[in-house]
Amino acid sequence: MKTFKNKIAVVVFAIAVILSSCTTEDLNFDDRDDFTGNWICQESSTQLGTSSYNVTISKSLTDSTAILIANFYNLGSGNKAVAIVDGNTFVINPQLVDNLNVAGSGTLTGSQINLSYTVSAGGTDNVTAVYSK
Repeated sequence: MKTFKNKIAVVVFAIAVILSSCTTEDLNFDDRDDFTGNWICQESSTQLGTSSYNVTISKSLTDSTAILIANFYNLGSGNKAVAIVDGNTFVINPQLVDNLNVAGSGTLTGSQINLSYTVSAGGTDNVTAVYSK
């Protein structure tokens, strides 16, 4: 009887450990983690044609849902677009980046981001881009 109680106690303890570890991982996961890092951008623009350049994506320190895309639209590393992440997608709400109006959205699939956005300052440039690592 004592052995049976010990076995039940071990099983209950193991289940408690498994359940608590799953909960901890879920609470600590940040959707933005998959977006951060250095990316190579292959871009196609209705006004500028095709180009290739590097971008760096980092987490916003002031908004737990935002990422910052440095060198957005090849405007230099000091120019950053702010995007709001939801799962594997993000939205670039209308904003000014280096005195240009930008807005768009992107989706992360594996190690690639597909992005579509507009840039306007007088005329409108429609842009599609693929970021890859």
